[in-house]
Amino acid sequence: MKPLRRALLTLSMSALAFSGAACQGAMTEDDAMVGEATSYLTVAEETGDVGSEASGGESDAEVDELAGDASELPSMPEEASGVCDLEGRRQKVLATYDGDGDGKLGPGERVQLKRDLEARVGHPIAARFAIRHRLHVLKRLKWAFDENSDGSLSSDERTAMVDAMEARCLRIRAAVLEKFDANKDGALDASEKQAAKAALQAKVQALKQAVLTKYDVNGNGALDDGERLALRSDRIAAFKAKRAEVVARFDTNGDGRLNDVEKLALKHAIQQRVAEGKDAE
Repeated sequence: MKPLRRALLTLSMSALAFSGAACQGAMTEDDAMVGEATSYLTVAEETGDVGSEASGGESDAEVDELAGDASELPSMPEEASGVCDLEGRRQKVLATYDGDGDGKLGPGERVQLKRDLEARVGHPIAARFAIRHRLHVLKRLKWAFDENSDGSLSSDERTAMVDAMEARCLRIRAAVLEKFDANKDGALDASEKQAAKAALQAKVQALKQAVLTKYDVNGNGALDDGERLALRSDRIAAFKAKRAEVVARFDTNGDGRLNDVEKLALKHAIQQRVAEGKDAE
């Protein structure tokens, strides 16, 4: 077992069970597939960009596509509450794919989820859950754990991602508890959860206002086509600057691009950052 795999498994073993499977160290294929979809749904419903350093592996065409995906005003994700809830997201995934409602995936249901997870054009998971303007986050997370770059996650790669996301979610929850658990009872009651959500809403509103302040030239409180184009242009420049920074850091042979070995080193670094919670701010 690779050192990073051992580290992620250790994190998972010390964490709360992901439906009881991860703590036992033996995740079934169904659990792993649902866990992959849950991971995508979780990061897509947050405000940050998990795996942003994956920009080092993106082409100009991909940078252009991602800039378009991210050229809208920041908005509050529909399901976001400020508290990382993998189990809640897992139940949402099950409810979507468990057509007969028996609490598990039958053969046909499993095939549909597998098709959505492994599709290489667009992202059916995002479409199925009506996720907008977050496709770049889903793609970057998948890229970071797809070590052989075949466009889909093997059982080992999928399990590593689920383990890392679980460890990350636990750290987010611990940070939220420390900040919002006013009565220090180790849990968030309704009012404390509302306070956490309000803080997240305020953060998103501040991000939105910052964009409007810079790009809303006519002051109408929205971005028209020309203003959105200016935002998109700046996003492309920012993505390319980030890519250049990442390439410079991982380009060990100094040829100005990342080869397969260097990309794998970058992927391992992103995996570790996700597990350690550094992208969970």
